[in-house]
Amino acid sequence: MANDEREQLWRDRIAQLQASGMTQRAYAVEHGYSEHQVGYWVRRITKPAAPIAVATDLHDLSAMPIVLLTKWLSSIVPDESDKYVLGGSTIASAVRR
Repeated sequence: MANDEREQLWRDRIAQLQASGMTQRAYAVEHGYSEHQVGYWVRRITKPAAPIAVATDLHDLSAMPIVLLTKWLSSIVPDESDKYVLGGSTIASAVRR
C-alpha cells in the first residue's frame, strides 16, 4: 500500500473514531489495532505540521533551522568581481587584506 493510500485509510479510521465518541483504547481493541498505532495516527493527522522558518535576508538568520541555514549559506558564492551573490543580488563584497 502506498503511503498516501495508508494515510487516507487512517484519516477515514480517525474520522470514524471521532464520530463514535469512543476512547482511542476502546476503538483500538474493538478494531484489532494497537493503542500505539491509533495514537500515532491521531497525532499525525490531527496536529498541524510545525512551520519551517525561511530567511529572506540576513536579518532573519536567527529564526532559521541550522540545516536550512547551512544550505542557504552554501548557495552564496563569490562571482568574478569578488562580490558574494545570492539569487542575482550582491549581498556582500569580499575584503582583501
